[in-house]
Amino acid sequence: MPRHIKILLITGLCLLVSKAVAQQVSGMVVDEKNQAPLPFVNIGVTGTRYGTSTNVDGKFTLQLPAGRSTLEFRYVGYESQSINVTSSPMVIRLREQATTLRELVVRSGANPAVRIIREAVAHREINDPENLPSFSYNSYNKLYGSLEENPTGPRLGRKLKPADSISFNRFIAGNHLFIAESYTRREFRKPNFSKEVVLGNQMSGIRDPFFSFLATDFQPFTFYKSYIELFGKSYLNPITPNSEQRYDFTLADAILRTADSLFVITFEPLPGKSFEGLKGQLYISSDGYALEHVLATPADDKVLIESHIQQKYEKVSGHWFPSQLNTELRFKQAGIQGHLLRYVSRSYITRVNFDAVTDKSFDVRNVTFDPEANHRSAEFWKDARIDSLGRREQHTYTYYDSLSQKLRGLNNMMGLMEGLMVGKLKAGKFYLPLDYLLKLNEYENVRFGLGIQTGERLSRIFQLDGYAGYGLRDKALKYGGGFQLNLQPERDMYLRTSYRQDLSEPGSASFHSTPGIYRGNESFRMWLTSRMDSVLQKRLEFGFRPRRFSQLALYGMQENRRPTYGYHYVPQNEPGVDQRVFNITEIGLLARFAWRETYTQIGPNKIATEPASPHLQVRVSRAEQGWLDGAYGFSKIEFRFDYHFNIRGVGKTRFEIQSGKAWGTLPYPYLFNGKGSDESSSFKSMLYIPNYFQTMGLYEFASDQYAYLFIDHNFGRLTGTRSPYFRPELSLVQHIGYGSLQHPSDHIGLAVKSMDRGFFESGLMLNNLLRFKYVNILYYGIGAGVFYRYGPNALPAVSDNLAAKIQLTVSF
Repeated sequence: MPRHIKILLITGLCLLVSKAVAQQVSGMVVDEKNQAPLPFVNIGVTGTRYGTSTNVDGKFTLQLPAGRSTLEFRYVGYESQSINVTSSPMVIRLREQATTLRELVVRSGANPAVRIIREAVAHREINDPENLPSFSYNSYNKLYGSLEENPTGPRLGRKLKPADSISFNRFIAGNHLFIAESYTRREFRKPNFSKEVVLGNQMSGIRDPFFSFLATDFQPFTFYKSYIELFGKSYLNPITPNSEQRYDFTLADAILRTADSLFVITFEPLPGKSFEGLKGQLYISSDGYALEHVLATPADDKVLIESHIQQKYEKVSGHWFPSQLNTELRFKQAGIQGHLLRYVSRSYITRVNFDAVTDKSFDVRNVTFDPEANHRSAEFWKDARIDSLGRREQHTYTYYDSLSQKLRGLNNMMGLMEGLMVGKLKAGKFYLPLDYLLKLNEYENVRFGLGIQTGERLSRIFQLDGYAGYGLRDKALKYGGGFQLNLQPERDMYLRTSYRQDLSEPGSASFHSTPGIYRGNESFRMWLTSRMDSVLQKRLEFGFRPRRFSQLALYGMQENRRPTYGYHYVPQNEPGVDQRVFNITEIGLLARFAWRETYTQIGPNKIATEPASPHLQVRVSRAEQGWLDGAYGFSKIEFRFDYHFNIRGVGKTRFEIQSGKAWGTLPYPYLFNGKGSDESSSFKSMLYIPNYFQTMGLYEFASDQYAYLFIDHNFGRLTGTRSPYFRPELSLVQHIGYGSLQHPSDHIGLAVKSMDRGFFESGLMLNNLLRFKYVNILYYGIGAGVFYRYGPNALPAVSDNLAAKIQLTVSF
């Protein structure tokens, strides 16, 4: 036998023997003071390069080589420990260092941490899992809420009686406030096709939860995007080009391992830099300079809800991939009886696969529910869980199960929450759409109404609906109804016929609105509406989705419009014609492209969970004279395009382009109304409404062709984080409009102007000039700004060209 073969055999035998006699050690590493598990603690076998790290739960398992019995535990901010292994499992308690790490001062370019960060940035496109062609995985997710003692803080909430206080303390010591679990399967295909199916779902005390908590509900799936979205706010990622100009990086530790090295880098915003930043630790492997662990939290210490995220990556089939995601939300000032509220979300990712995923796997919904998701057996959950439930988690389920007869009110509240999210309340086999309950505008003042719609318990194939409403100022009844066939729900394919006797604002844009998805409306602008047409309309519409992000609808309608504002149409080329009521017969096409828009299934309904960007809407229509009593012939095309994006280090830009053109004979109700929002006599017009002209009167201009441009750039926060109540953000706004109108003298009873020479206004907004706490959970912010109108359509008096605006915001 050749010598090299013998050597290989002997080497293999030695490896097998060493594994046979190696000792497996497991345990948990916790904080000595509060017993909280410590994630990503580095554990090395003394005298070797063997080692591991704790997971997000502070647990570890390690094969201890024969002849070795000492482990070294190292964690940034804690004293290192060397422990001689005598038993397993073991609990290691690390003590926090009495003093913080000494700041390392180096010259630009000489900081070793910066060099490693630059390598991580250079490799981030390769290491980002969402740049892979496709992948799939299963995820077990657990979320619980608890109350944690706050002995040093103020006493929160009303004082309980002694007997109640004892019961309260006993409850929170043995139970969580709630616990929820889900088990999901996700498929992904580049660039942005994603679908997650909820296979199992349960929540303590809730009979049939309508939503599920997923791995990505509280943090992004990976830490490689330029901006990290947490609680609706965008934070600049430290793993971005030139991040050393905004972040301070320190190489806190470097660990030599068998196959690679692990660099532990702490980061925080540089002093004097005002931006939305994070602080924490990055564990970067020399194997491809990929992230192995992430610990991050917002650097702003004045937030009311403090979010801590943890991510753990492992190499699977040659690719670094998330294996655990953990989020902790700490309510810093909200709680009960000296205890602070805390949410903990943990996700464990398994069964990762990189096989090709086809387009057929995806539709418009990025989250769907298996029909049996809410009714899984105990055996299902036993297989799905990565680890068994802890004592406190088991007690929580048991406690709420014992109260099942007393939790009817809680389950009813969940039904109400579901209705608010989808825009309609369940009422047996019917739904009550919320859209019709209350409407506010200047013409009707207050409008009360009621709508009803058949539900899926009656039929999933067809839907009947109707509504009625009454305005207090105009003292008139409005009503309507419809019948819809749901031909192919997964593609939003429907055929609908409807009838309505209602009001409509003249000259307003009408783009595609998908049945079954509650989108709300531009409520502030509708609040100002004072000019209405009385409309009787019959309509037939067929719609569907040809592709995931696109929608099409074909329609035909008969309409009778009667202006309520003393207008009549006297075309100069038709002597003797004086019309005050307008009949049209129209056919049209509505198209919509909504890139990256995603939806989540809630029962039989779905709601938009991520807005589209870019977003394109188009409407093409033709009204023919002589068709079914149609008195006018004209054609119209109109489109709207909006887009928003971040510019690293500069802020966020939003812009909208809207344009339209009409040919033929058009009475005023069918022209294009200028997008004005200024009504000088009304305090309500001081509200800033994005993508509207702030200094233009509501009905100052009308056009048969137009083009508008709206640009808004937010530079971000101007100050540091010292004051929680003064956080000004500067926005510069520019609006431009052009339009023309043929034969303006045909329109009698109105002062009709066109924008032939252009309309220009510029503005400056300072948001969050003042912030106020609300129930110690969120901040209400008030901003103010001023807009100035100039150019050919400027008004004679300078003061008339100025408009003061206020803006309201919400932040945590």
